Amino acid sequence: MSSGAQGGAAGGSEGGGGDDVILPPPPIPPRTRLTHVSEAIISFFKTLPLAAKLAKNKAIEASNMEKLVAYTEGPPPDTASYISIDDEELESLRDPTTFEGLKEKIPAYLLLKIAPLLRSKGEKRKATAEDPNPSSSCRKLIDPANEVDRAFINHNQTNFPDILVRTEEHVRIPLAWFTNDNLAFINRNISSFPTQKTPGINDEKPIPILNMHAVANNQVFACLHRELPDNFAEWLEAANNMINFQALRDIEGSSANQLWFTHHFTFFMNQVDKVRLYDAWKDKDLELRVEQREKQARFDRSHYEQIYGIAKESYKADQRAREEMKSELDALKASVAILSSQKSSSSSSHGRNGGSGRGSRSNNQSFPSGGPGFAANPVCILCGKKGHAVQDHDKSHPKTWPDGSVFWAQQKPDSKSVTTSDGKEICFNYNIHGKSSRCSRDNSKCSRLHTCSFCGKTDHHALSWSCHSQFKPSN
Repeated sequence: MSSGAQGGAAGGSEGGGGDDVILPPPPIPPRTRLTHVSEAIISFFKTLPLAAKLAKNKAIEASNMEKLVAYTEGPPPDTASYISIDDEELESLRDPTTFEGLKEKIPAYLLLKIAPLLRSKGEKRKATAEDPNPSSSCRKLIDPANEVDRAFINHNQTNFPDILVRTEEHVRIPLAWFTNDNLAFINRNISSFPTQKTPGINDEKPIPILNMHAVANNQVFACLHRELPDNFAEWLEAANNMINFQALRDIEGSSANQLWFTHHFTFFMNQVDKVRLYDAWKDKDLELRVEQREKQARFDRSHYEQIYGIAKESYKADQRAREEMKSELDALKASVAILSSQKSSSSSSHGRNGGSGRGSRSNNQSFPSGGPGFAANPVCILCGKKGHAVQDHDKSHPKTWPDGSVFWAQQKPDSKSVTTSDGKEICFNYNIHGKSSRCSRDNSKCSRLHTCSFCGKTDHHALSWSCHSQFKPSN
């Protein structure tokens, strides 16, 4: 065939080939999210403690593996993505105690990733013939290979000494120990903590734990003498650390203990008024943790909501009582100032008039010491003694009436208020001034009982001396 023919054939071939249209591959359908399904879920995952993230990723890994093994033909199966584990959390797994407590929750892909970070344990350097000094094998040598760049040091890494975990098995460790500052103190000084050995059970050898009684009575450990943190910021710090700590106490293959503490602390974290009401509910946090330890009580959200509601109402009642007491005391102080001013004016007038005639007696009689003349010589509405007000009644004053009978009313040592035996507060103003008191004229605004603090009857006030008149102080 001639070259022209060949060229024509070639051209025909190329021309024919040009008629074939190469279609683009079909678009890849958007990937369905299986893990990070919404921004709310992503935000929730970020708040999870490390133990929960690891357990969730291990479950995702198992599900993905099951899909891939079962796959034979057709479109590849969708696999779920993992929850992100940040560098700080990976770094914390280098601690032997943390790794040992969490290793059953770590998925295989992450074990491969962190394997180079783990230090070998229990390997001792053997002496060799090349050693210039055989005794050097007995010394601890610093390995430069363990040095890390300062930029990769995790200053917030939380370590829990093994003895702390063992101690929690026998004695409840206070939440205040788990603030970052206190954990740093514990890790720095753990070798100086007093210890004791647990009694052996079923032929088990005794193990050393911290001597909590000795710690509580040693001022060296004064920072650990609190049961609860002083404020919500410290409580939040300690709560997150305790969640990770309790994960170390879970039996192999379980996260039940860590999950209970997550539910428990998260309930309080999610309350909108948690910061303002911290002092009102912090004792409830302790009570519920003690109940769980002693009775293995399951987490019950409705019970928690009831407990928190009671704490909130108690706080509001205390606030109202303090405001009312302050208002009454302010009114009394104003009365005292007026009476003192009037008495001073009367004394000055008496000095100008001279002598002690009829006019001076009239002035003195206008302030009977046993009556509402509260400023000069107050009478206590609890014990009936002259010379101190009920707010100043303390251990140095009588505990019973002169005949040995007990007082009908009681005094709250923390607030100095006077109450009935069942805790209902009794009105100060009424028992001093009776029906002429300000709150008696507008009783709807007074939340305290208008009843005699000496006997409990409602037809008279204490300083009317309608009862216990034999104990009325002389003028």
